[in-house]
Parts: sequence; structure tokens; C-alpha cells
Amino acid sequence: MKKYMNINEVAKEFNISKTSVYKLMEHTNTEKRLEPINRETHRGDGGYKFKVQDVERIKAFYKKKDLTSSDAAKILNVSTTYVHKLIKNNELEYYEGEYKGKRTFFIKKEMIEQYKLEHPELAKKDVIYHKKEGLFLFQPFKKEGQLARIYKIDSKGRKVEAFLITENGEEISLERGEEEGWKREVVLEQKKNIATYGTAKFHFPKPASIDSLIYDIIVELLKHVGVNNIKIEVGDNILVEVKKSELRGVHSQTHFDFIDTLKKFLVEGKVIEKYDGILIDTGLTPMTFYMDEELKEKIMNEINETGVSMHEWFERKMNVK
Repeated sequence: MKKYMNINEVAKEFNISKTSVYKLMEHTNTEKRLEPINRETHRGDGGYKFKVQDVERIKAFYKKKDLTSSDAAKILNVSTTYVHKLIKNNELEYYEGEYKGKRTFFIKKEMIEQYKLEHPELAKKDVIYHKKEGLFLFQPFKKEGQLARIYKIDSKGRKVEAFLITENGEEISLERGEEEGWKREVVLEQKKNIATYGTAKFHFPKPASIDSLIYDIIVELLKHVGVNNIKIEVGDNILVEVKKSELRGVHSQTHFDFIDTLKKFLVEGKVIEKYDGILIDTGLTPMTFYMDEELKEKIMNEINETGVSMHEWFERKMNVK
């Protein structure tokens, strides 16, 4: 039976980073501190070594007993940021605890279930894309030269309902539309996830007619970039956030109105014309710097409390925008 573990094995066992393991080694509470057997001689030993029994003892302190903000968000069908706002506004009872080496908000499952009962609107979710049915918002349909688009997709558990609006303003269910001969003009292909940070943002006015260029632009973005790399929010306006990506074959000579409209309604990022198409760029530049460990912990605690991203937190501190 194995008696000792190295730092990589401990990190894997706890599902945390090596940096978080180092934090456990320096924990101010001796009961929660993971003490290596070779603190003084680890360099000559090829790294820190830990007794398996100590790892198991410490692991008991970091087992998740209740729901994290992320867990709660999945149950409520909302974002983690939304859950943080509920906590900040005292709409959800919570407590703070340690999980994976850092302070975390915890919420009782029964509290989330109660909130869900009191807010039945959360059970109904407007959908931008439904992979199984191959449906997406603003998807064009054609029948005898006429145009229609999907304007709404509702997801109620496993049941999905979609609705079309035609050029003459008639609203019909997708089921009825397909019975009447409306055919899908565009089917989306799955694209790889784009790993770069941030998005370019467009604020489009909501078009008055379904043959608007704005709807065509959104459909083209979905085709080129993929639904997993785009976020769409529809309200009085249409907010579209796009990961850094290229639209090849889109040139000013052939797509002048397309490019001009993209640039006109761009609010964050850049639209750059290239010889083989256009580049939608976030306009963000990475920066690496070092700081005291205590200051870092203080900043991270404040970021977690405010419920925003690190990028948003720094923007607020610097009064950017």
C-alpha cells in the first residue's frame, strides 16, 4: 500500500493546482495544514513528500457539503454572476467556507430549491441554440421564395417549442410551419471552442423587418464562428459578443454593407480587414506581473465578493469606461 504522495499527486487528489497545495502547506490553522515530511530537505529529495494518511485527514476538511455558487447557478438555470448578485442583495442565505484551498460561498440545497419554487419563471428558458433539434435564433426558412425566421425558442425541461415569423408578420409554430412547407435555409456546423480571453461586442438595434441585414450578419457570425463562441442577448437591442475569430471570404469589395454595419455597431474590440477576409478582434492585451501573496489573496477575496470577473474588477478600480 502506498505510504507517500508527491505534490502533483496531492493536487490531483484534491482537484486543485500545485499553488493551492502550497497554500495548504502554509495554512494558519494547524489542523488544516498539510505538513510535508521533508520540509527542510525537499530540494535534495526531488520535491515535497506527504504521508497518505495526512492527505486523507486534510481532505476531510475540504469536502463539499453544500452547493457552491456554480452548483446553484446550474440548478437555477442562471449564471454564477447572477447567483453572486442574489447573495449580495441578501436574497439567498449563504455561508463562507474553504474549498479547494480558497474561500468560497456555500448555499444549502433546500434554500436553492425554495428559491426556484418562488421564481417559476426560471424553469422556462429562452434558448439561442438547440443542438439536438438544430434550431437557432433568427434561423432563416424559405417557402416559394418567401422568407421566415425563428424569433423564439422555449425550453421547458425536455420539451422544446420554436416559433416562426413570416415576412407579412404572421407568427406560427415551427411544427405548423414545417407542415406548410417552410424549409431551413441554414444548418449550423459544430465549431471548436476558441480559447482566447474576452470578446468583441456589438449592439445592434432590433430590426423592424425580418429581411434586415442585421439578422443576416448574426446568422453569418454563427456560421463562421460557431454558437459556442458567441453570446446573444435580445432585449430592446440585440447584444452580440464574439470571441476573437476570422471570417474568411468576407471582403469589402463583395460585402461592403456587411462590414460597414459591423463597424457601425461595434462597441468593444476591433473589426480588421485582411486580404483573405476580416478579423474580429477583442482589442485586449495580456499583462503579467507579480505581487505579494497577502495582497493577491485580498484582491481575490474582493473579486469573489463582488461577483465580477478579474478583468471587470480592474476596470472598475481604474475607472475605465
